Amino acid sequence: VAFDRPFPVLIRVLKRLFLRPKLRFYLLLTHDHQYLEEYTWRFRFGIPLILKFTERTFSTEADALRFLNAAAPHLPIPRLIDSFELDGFTYTLMTKIRGHRLYGVRELTPEDLKLIGDDLVAFLYELWRIPQPASLRGQVLLSASGHGLPHPGSLNEKHGLPYPSTQELYQSLTWEDLSTFPPDVVDPVMNDDIVWVHTDLRMQ
Repeated sequence: VAFDRPFPVLIRVLKRLFLRPKLRFYLLLTHDHQYLEEYTWRFRFGIPLILKFTERTFSTEADALRFLNAAAPHLPIPRLIDSFELDGFTYTLMTKIRGHRLYGVRELTPEDLKLIGDDLVAFLYELWRIPQPASLRGQVLLSASGHGLPHPGSLNEKHGLPYPSTQELYQSLTWEDLSTFPPDVVDPVMNDDIVWVHTDLRMQ
């Protein structure tokens, strides 16, 4: 048994040695090594993949995709192909979604806007239907990786830890005791469902 123990360590070391060559290989396949947008590379040769990197190793897009691809594989979102950490960054290889970027559309008709709005609402409802894992039930300000999210009390500049309940999160945002607030103000908030939501739409 003692003889076998070094092998997992050796495997981890070998994997880390291959990370930098793997990143170089991915970059060789990207479009002129230029960003499609900040932190994003587009692949050449018609390869329908996107490479992104994040300046942290927790609560990343890779964590979200890994969770959502498993919990709701029917959602129209990218598929996670590969993800690895290198020099404090997280690199994420994912499939590219076909379509057009809205900022490149000069004019949208009311019918177009309604279709887009309906799609967004349907997507949000799908997210809300995904239950929390039993081990995390009741926690809020929680990312798909199990880590915290940018805390609204710090103007979203610092990541906080997940809170064990909605009440404890809201209590962290005020100096006043929540028990002094009228029940008709506090109860609807405390009894609201805890759901997954895109970070652009969470409490700011």
